Amino acid sequence: MGVTLASLDAQLSRSIRELHDYLWKPATEHVRKTRYREAAARAQAVLESMSIGVCSAARSFEIVEEWEARKVDFETYANRLADVLQARFILEPGQFKRVLVAVHDIAANWDGSASKTERGLAARAAIEGTAWSVSRSTGIRAMLGEPSKVPEKEFGALLHLIVNRL
Repeated sequence: MGVTLASLDAQLSRSIRELHDYLWKPATEHVRKTRYREAAARAQAVLESMSIGVCSAARSFEIVEEWEARKVDFETYANRLADVLQARFILEPGQFKRVLVAVHDIAANWDGSASKTERGLAARAAIEGTAWSVSRSTGIRAMLGEPSKVPEKEFGALLHLIVNRL
């Protein structure tokens, strides 16, 4: 029997339910209704929130404070986060950073002049990039001493289900 949202429901922590209710459900609905910019904006919001959680787990909240105070742009923020993760021996922080920046840029620099097909692809890319980043952040946080309350396998299954809704 396959994994369904209903079968995962009992295992999902409150934060995962909030993530589902705040990003995944609305984002996939926006895609279905061809509101691509809104879908990308949802993905961006969750991505930013997730990155703040990673900074917190890395005990580097000062990076967040600089970014939130607009002292640095998102790319500089992501670079600094990657540097902290590298110093803590987290594997492939550069890849994590590149996906963060790509998803953020899709939403922050939305190209309204693109064709409907291109806008749909961009929204889906933002959602899938966010799903990958959230999944990767779970492993990173575990390596930093803050393991998820939800087993990674179930969490990955949830992300897979949601991405498949696109």
